[in-house]
Amino acid sequence: MRIGWGMIVLCLLLMSCERAVVQGTVVDIEGRPLPGVSVRAAGGEGEAITNALGRYSLTTHSGIGGLEFIKNGYTLGRLDLAVSEPRTFKANTVSLWCLPQSAGVYLFENSQYRRTTPIEPERFALQNSIVYGIGKLPELEAAGSPVPLLICHKMPPYDVRMSRLHEIEAMSAQAGKGKQTAWVQEASIPVELLPIDEPERLLMQVRTPEALTPGVYALHWGALDGHTTTDTRVFAFKVSEPLHQEEAETAPSVVESGQPPETKSEKTPVPPDGSAIDTRAVDAEAGETAAIEKP
Repeated sequence: MRIGWGMIVLCLLLMSCERAVVQGTVVDIEGRPLPGVSVRAAGGEGEAITNALGRYSLTTHSGIGGLEFIKNGYTLGRLDLAVSEPRTFKANTVSLWCLPQSAGVYLFENSQYRRTTPIEPERFALQNSIVYGIGKLPELEAAGSPVPLLICHKMPPYDVRMSRLHEIEAMSAQAGKGKQTAWVQEASIPVELLPIDEPERLLMQVRTPEALTPGVYALHWGALDGHTTTDTRVFAFKVSEPLHQEEAETAPSVVESGQPPETKSEKTPVPPDGSAIDTRAVDAEAGETAAIEKP
């Protein structure tokens, strides 16, 4: 019996000698610390919660393949990390994207999501052919840049299309409506969807090859071409004329929420290509929060 207990104690001591400690920081896409993030060793044991400064310290065994970061309302984060020996490791900073409340297409500016307007297109008769467009244009969200950061949340990851719209007079295909104003496709703009979080792909960035000129635009999955099997809607927004220099200097700098303007300028973040993980090193003990830079 004594030998048995001795062996158990020896095994526990050997196991404790193989333990490693991983320390790091979790921030949001703007570089602000994220408290309450669950940090887990992927394929191994060990779990920790980030504190008010976004820091964590996780004790695990050597040989884990990486870490997973989970917080309600945010993308799932992953960090490859080879813990090969029992010591303290300083992990790279991880950044997580906040998720919008519902599925749709959003403009992401000034750390906020603004949902583009979903519209069911109508059929119009034009020069002996049928076209699809918007009969009555509602108030649209305006992009603050000719290169807007468009984010799709829980939308189809394929067959996405962007159309520039223009206003025409056309005959409605619906009985009794007659001739009316309609917004239809003027030009098609090639775009691609880039996943922000892998492999979930809850958030996808819409990338255009060049800046958009002022006008009305719609993102859709074939609805303006008469294909409605993927999604029947179009998501419309507008790009406004840029302010002249004199107007820009005198325009009030107030955000929509009514909060006072920031004293320093903010850059709109751009999702990293193929990943939501920012792998820049940070000194967690010094408490310095790394700024998120454009990739």
